[in-house]
Amino acid sequence: MLPIKGIRKLDAAYDYASTKLGSLGIEFTKDEIKATIEKAVLEYNSSKVN
Repeated sequence: MLPIKGIRKLDAAYDYASTKLGSLGIEFTKDEIKATIEKAVLEYNSSKVN
């Protein structure tokens, strides 16, 4: 489970992505958007380590 700070960051990223995509007429489910954000964060963090 994410710490509270992580949950807030994920929620803010979701809100931004959902609003931006919606304004372009693109719709995804909440789970799809959050999974994509989480994947991007994991990939970014792993690239910083190597």
